[in-house]
Amino acid sequence: MKIIIASVVVVVLLLIALFIIGGPSVLAPAPEADQNNPENVTSSTGGKLRADTFTGTLETVNTDCFADGECYVMVDGKKVTIQLGWNTEVAGTIMGAPSIGDLESHIGQEIEVYAQDNADGTYTLYGSEGFYVKTLEEPETPTRNEPAPSEVGSAGSCVVAGCSSQLCVDASEGEVMSTCEYREVYACYNTATCERQTTGQCGWTETAELKACVAAAQ
Repeated sequence: MKIIIASVVVVVLLLIALFIIGGPSVLAPAPEADQNNPENVTSSTGGKLRADTFTGTLETVNTDCFADGECYVMVDGKKVTIQLGWNTEVAGTIMGAPSIGDLESHIGQEIEVYAQDNADGTYTLYGSEGFYVKTLEEPETPTRNEPAPSEVGSAGSCVVAGCSSQLCVDASEGEVMSTCEYREVYACYNTATCERQTTGQCGWTETAELKACVAAAQ
């Protein structure tokens, strides 16, 4: 009987020693890796998150989080939450644009998303710093409406106006009135050319003859 009690005491002491040296993991088996779900990622708190990666067309950009609401994007009908008001939880980032507001210039373009799958058709960047919404195309640069080369130097839309025919104006301005005093310099414009200049505005083409005539008259 004493031998049995002594054996039990030894076993108990051995287990206690193992617990102290190796910690609880010695007594309990370590959790198995999720081999069936390789897309699972570890969150900042050590938990497992279901992640998904996909690409699609950016359809909507909502910036309500600036008013303590929710900022999100719609990509091929999938809602991706980017920020919730003043929420300070760990979240992913936007790549390829300075801010969510700048994503509006990418609407209609292809977007790549790596986010937590909420399993209800929606996604979120919250949960891991590795999550992101990334633009794949550069936004289109607006082009200025410059006058066509054929319009520059053309007198088709420029007309002579004024009481002494001393003005060269755009025909779209309609009838342009002026005072009717006479000045010698006005005679110089009788042989001058009224046409659209390189600036896009109507005016007298300053030839050497016109400059000389104006200088003499003044």
